[in-house]
Amino acid sequence: MGKLLQGPPVRLENFLCEVLWCLGTPYIYGGKTHDGGLDCSGLVTWSLWQAGGPDVRHTHNTERLMDELEPVPYLLPGHLVFYKRHVVVHIAGGLVCGANGGNRETLTVEIARARAARVKLERRFDYRDDILGFRAIPFLVSKKPEALSYGVA
Repeated sequence: MGKLLQGPPVRLENFLCEVLWCLGTPYIYGGKTHDGGLDCSGLVTWSLWQAGGPDVRHTHNTERLMDELEPVPYLLPGHLVFYKRHVVVHIAGGLVCGANGGNRETLTVEIARARAARVKLERRFDYRDDILGFRAIPFLVSKKPEALSYGVA
């Protein structure tokens, strides 16, 4: 069991608020902080840490997150959607938030702005055709779990 799976209880609502607070943050490859820029796994790990979870920003990239979290056959708020070398957070109703538009060459804010690479919303979780699956963060807790779910096609 990895470090991520051993976190303290984190309010789902706090995690989602932290994710949404990062909207507009520049995509910086390898970025792990709101002020310095975020990549896709940096958005997930920064938001978890800010919401009271473990600080795994420097040990967990997209592949390690996918390997350590249990797959789920449905999609609820707070679940992660994994694609080939990419991860986003499901907000609700298929809406996802992720650090998008950059790549390994996106190393400065200037390059990120030129490419419109930033943390942004996508209307549908299937905006990409390379979905690998859904994963749940086991220690997210909520007062009102939503019943909206989507099966893996």
